[in-house]
Amino acid sequence: NFGSTTFSEGEPGATRNGNVITYRWTYKNPSTGESFPITLTMTLFDGWDAMQKTYSTMTHSVTDGYYNFMDSDPYSGNRAGNLEMMAMYMRQLARFKHVDEVELALSFVQSIPYQEVKGYQRYPVEVLLDGRGDCSDTALLLAALYKELGYFYVFLSYPTQDHLAVGITNEAICPKYNPSGGERMGYQWGGRFYYFSEPTGLFRIGSMDNDLRTAP
Repeated sequence: NFGSTTFSEGEPGATRNGNVITYRWTYKNPSTGESFPITLTMTLFDGWDAMQKTYSTMTHSVTDGYYNFMDSDPYSGNRAGNLEMMAMYMRQLARFKHVDEVELALSFVQSIPYQEVKGYQRYPVEVLLDGRGDCSDTALLLAALYKELGYFYVFLSYPTQDHLAVGITNEAICPKYNPSGGERMGYQWGGRFYYFSEPTGLFRIGSMDNDLRTAP
Protein backbone atom coordinates (compact mmCIF):
# COMPACT_ATOMS: atom_id res chain seq x y z
CA ASN A 1 0.00 0.00 0.00
CA PHE A 2 1.60 3.29 -1.07
CA GLY A 3 1.06 6.76 0.21
CA SER A 4 0.58 9.86 -1.89
CA THR A 5 3.36 11.69 -3.68
CA THR A 6 4.61 14.94 -2.20
CA PHE A 7 6.74 17.45 -4.02
CA SER A 8 8.98 18.69 -1.23
CA GLU A 9 12.75 18.56 -1.10
CA GLY A 10 14.34 15.63 0.73
CA GLU A 11 17.60 13.72 0.80
CA PRO A 12 17.60 10.77 -1.64
CA GLY A 13 17.46 7.33 -0.08
CA ALA A 14 15.19 5.27 2.16
CA THR A 15 14.21 5.57 5.81
CA ARG A 16 12.19 3.12 7.90
CA ASN A 17 9.83 3.63 10.82
CA GLY A 18 8.59 0.25 11.96
CA ASN A 19 6.76 -1.33 9.02
CA VAL A 20 6.70 1.86 6.96
CA ILE A 21 9.47 2.65 4.50
CA THR A 22 9.80 6.08 2.89
CA TYR A 23 11.78 6.53 -0.31
CA ARG A 24 12.94 9.91 -1.59
CA TRP A 25 14.58 10.71 -4.87
CA THR A 26 14.62 13.33 -7.62
CA TYR A 27 13.37 12.53 -11.10
CA LYS A 28 14.93 14.40 -14.01
CA ASN A 29 12.99 14.20 -17.26
CA PRO A 30 15.59 13.24 -19.90
CA SER A 31 13.53 14.87 -22.65
CA THR A 32 12.84 18.27 -21.07
CA GLY A 33 15.42 18.52 -18.28
CA GLU A 34 12.66 19.25 -15.76
CA SER A 35 13.33 17.89 -12.26
CA PHE A 36 11.03 17.26 -9.33
CA PRO A 37 11.48 15.49 -5.98
CA ILE A 38 9.37 12.45 -5.14
CA THR A 39 8.42 10.88 -1.83
CA LEU A 40 6.95 7.39 -1.83
CA THR A 41 5.69 5.60 1.29
CA MET A 42 5.30 1.83 1.44
CA THR A 43 3.56 -0.03 4.28
CA LEU A 44 4.67 -3.63 4.83
CA PHE A 45 1.60 -5.53 5.97
CA ASP A 46 3.62 -8.73 6.35
CA GLY A 47 5.91 -6.86 8.74
CA TRP A 48 9.53 -5.83 8.17
CA ASP A 49 10.89 -8.19 10.85
CA ALA A 50 8.89 -11.19 9.58
CA MET A 51 9.89 -10.53 5.98
CA GLN A 52 13.57 -10.20 6.87
CA LYS A 53 13.35 -13.42 8.89
CA THR A 54 11.91 -15.19 5.84
CA TYR A 55 14.72 -13.89 3.64
CA SER A 56 17.32 -15.02 6.20
CA THR A 57 16.21 -18.64 5.69
CA MET A 58 16.45 -18.51 1.88
CA THR A 59 19.23 -19.18 -0.60
CA HIS A 60 21.11 -16.04 -1.63
CA SER A 61 23.17 -17.40 -4.49
CA VAL A 62 22.03 -17.64 -8.10
CA THR A 63 22.26 -21.31 -9.07
CA ASP A 64 19.41 -21.59 -11.58
CA GLY A 65 19.59 -18.29 -13.44
CA TYR A 66 18.49 -14.76 -12.61
CA TYR A 67 14.99 -15.26 -14.03
CA ASN A 68 14.17 -18.14 -11.70
CA PHE A 69 15.81 -16.42 -8.76
CA MET A 70 13.74 -13.28 -9.33
CA ASP A 71 10.51 -15.26 -9.66
CA SER A 72 11.22 -17.14 -6.41
CA ASP A 73 10.86 -13.98 -4.32
CA PRO A 74 8.19 -14.93 -1.73
CA TYR A 75 6.96 -11.34 -1.43
CA SER A 76 6.47 -10.54 -5.10
CA GLY A 77 3.29 -11.36 -6.97
CA ASN A 78 -0.04 -10.87 -5.23
CA ARG A 79 1.28 -10.00 -1.78
CA ALA A 80 0.68 -6.82 0.27
CA GLY A 81 3.39 -4.22 -0.31
CA ASN A 82 4.46 -6.00 -3.49
CA LEU A 83 5.98 -5.03 -6.80
CA GLU A 84 2.62 -4.89 -8.52
CA MET A 85 1.64 -2.02 -6.23
CA MET A 86 4.97 -0.30 -6.86
CA ALA A 87 4.48 -0.58 -10.61
CA MET A 88 0.92 0.75 -10.30
CA TYR A 89 2.25 3.73 -8.37
CA MET A 90 4.87 4.42 -11.06
CA ARG A 91 2.23 4.29 -13.78
CA GLN A 92 -0.16 6.62 -11.95
CA LEU A 93 2.58 9.12 -11.13
CA ALA A 94 3.91 9.07 -14.69
CA ARG A 95 0.45 9.86 -16.04
CA PHE A 96 -0.05 12.62 -13.48
CA LYS A 97 3.29 14.26 -14.31
CA HIS A 98 3.16 13.48 -18.05
CA VAL A 99 6.46 11.60 -18.01
CA ASP A 100 7.49 8.14 -19.20
CA GLU A 101 6.72 5.35 -16.71
CA VAL A 102 9.75 3.30 -17.71
CA GLU A 103 12.16 6.21 -17.25
CA LEU A 104 10.49 6.99 -13.91
CA ALA A 105 10.91 3.42 -12.68
CA LEU A 106 14.53 3.46 -13.81
CA SER A 107 15.21 6.71 -11.95
CA PHE A 108 13.81 5.18 -8.75
CA VAL A 109 16.03 2.12 -8.99
CA GLN A 110 19.08 4.25 -9.84
CA SER A 111 18.47 6.32 -6.70
CA ILE A 112 18.93 3.29 -4.42
CA PRO A 113 22.31 3.60 -2.64
CA TYR A 114 24.96 1.14 -3.79
CA GLN A 115 26.05 -1.53 -1.32
CA GLU A 116 27.82 -4.74 -2.25
CA VAL A 117 27.77 -7.81 -0.01
CA LYS A 118 30.08 -10.43 -1.53
CA GLY A 119 28.33 -13.70 -2.27
CA TYR A 120 24.91 -12.42 -1.24
CA GLN A 121 22.20 -11.94 -3.88
CA ARG A 122 19.16 -9.96 -2.75
CA TYR A 123 15.64 -10.68 -3.97
CA PRO A 124 13.73 -7.79 -5.62
CA VAL A 125 11.48 -6.96 -2.65
CA GLU A 126 14.43 -7.50 -0.31
CA VAL A 127 16.16 -4.59 -2.05
CA LEU A 128 13.14 -2.45 -1.19
CA LEU A 129 13.34 -3.58 2.46
CA ASP A 130 17.06 -2.90 2.76
CA GLY A 131 16.95 0.32 0.73
CA ARG A 132 20.29 -0.51 -0.88
CA GLY A 133 21.98 -3.04 -3.15
CA ASP A 134 24.65 -3.69 -5.76
CA CYS A 135 24.24 -3.93 -9.53
CA SER A 136 22.80 -7.46 -9.55
CA ASP A 137 20.41 -6.63 -6.69
CA THR A 138 19.04 -3.51 -8.34
CA ALA A 139 19.00 -5.16 -11.77
CA LEU A 140 16.60 -7.78 -10.41
CA LEU A 141 14.41 -5.08 -8.89
CA LEU A 142 14.42 -3.13 -12.16
CA ALA A 143 13.54 -6.22 -14.20
CA ALA A 144 10.75 -7.08 -11.76
CA LEU A 145 9.28 -3.59 -12.13
CA TYR A 146 9.52 -3.77 -15.93
CA LYS A 147 7.75 -7.14 -15.78
CA GLU A 148 4.95 -5.74 -13.61
CA LEU A 149 4.59 -2.77 -15.99
CA GLY A 150 4.09 -5.25 -18.83
CA TYR A 151 7.32 -4.88 -20.82
CA PHE A 152 9.59 -7.51 -22.34
CA TYR A 153 12.96 -7.60 -20.60
CA VAL A 154 16.22 -9.56 -20.51
CA PHE A 155 19.17 -9.66 -18.15
CA LEU A 156 22.45 -8.38 -19.62
CA SER A 157 25.52 -9.94 -18.00
CA TYR A 158 29.07 -8.59 -18.39
CA PRO A 159 31.36 -11.14 -16.67
CA THR A 160 34.60 -9.27 -17.40
CA GLN A 161 33.15 -6.17 -15.72
CA ASP A 162 31.39 -8.14 -12.96
CA HIS A 163 28.22 -6.27 -13.88
CA LEU A 164 24.56 -7.00 -14.48
CA ALA A 165 22.11 -4.74 -16.30
CA VAL A 166 18.69 -5.05 -17.92
CA GLY A 167 17.41 -4.76 -21.47
CA ILE A 168 13.88 -3.57 -22.20
CA THR A 169 11.78 -3.55 -25.35
CA ASN A 170 8.21 -2.96 -26.41
CA GLU A 171 7.15 -2.25 -29.95
CA ALA A 172 5.13 0.77 -28.85
CA ILE A 173 7.97 2.47 -26.97
CA CYS A 174 11.10 1.55 -28.92
CA PRO A 175 11.25 4.74 -31.06
CA LYS A 176 11.40 6.87 -27.90
CA TYR A 177 14.61 5.17 -26.77
CA ASN A 178 16.63 5.81 -29.90
CA PRO A 179 19.19 8.43 -28.75
CA SER A 180 19.89 11.43 -30.96
CA GLY A 181 22.30 10.60 -33.74
CA GLY A 182 20.57 7.33 -34.49
CA GLU A 183 22.73 5.06 -32.33
CA ARG A 184 20.71 2.48 -30.43
CA MET A 185 22.63 0.93 -27.54
CA GLY A 186 21.35 -2.52 -26.81
CA TYR A 187 21.12 -6.03 -28.20
CA GLN A 188 19.06 -7.99 -30.67
CA TRP A 189 17.60 -11.21 -29.30
CA GLY A 190 14.61 -13.35 -30.15
CA GLY A 191 13.42 -11.00 -32.88
CA ARG A 192 13.38 -7.94 -30.60
CA PHE A 193 15.84 -5.14 -29.90
CA TYR A 194 16.46 -4.73 -26.16
CA TYR A 195 17.59 -1.29 -25.04
CA PHE A 196 20.24 -1.13 -22.36
CA SER A 197 19.06 -0.05 -18.87
CA GLU A 198 21.75 0.74 -16.29
CA PRO A 199 20.45 0.05 -12.75
CA THR A 200 23.24 1.77 -10.79
CA GLY A 201 24.33 4.80 -12.84
CA LEU A 202 22.55 7.91 -14.02
CA PHE A 203 22.24 6.83 -17.64
CA ARG A 204 18.92 7.05 -19.46
CA ILE A 205 17.53 4.07 -21.33
CA GLY A 206 19.60 3.30 -24.41
CA SER A 207 22.82 4.83 -23.03
CA MET A 208 25.70 2.94 -21.45
CA ASP A 209 29.19 3.40 -20.04
CA ASN A 210 32.03 3.24 -22.58
CA ASP A 211 33.63 0.28 -20.77
CA LEU A 212 30.49 -1.78 -21.29
CA ARG A 213 30.24 -0.89 -24.98
CA THR A 214 33.50 -2.69 -25.66
CA ALA A 215 33.12 -5.47 -23.08
CA PRO A 216 32.93 -9.01 -24.49
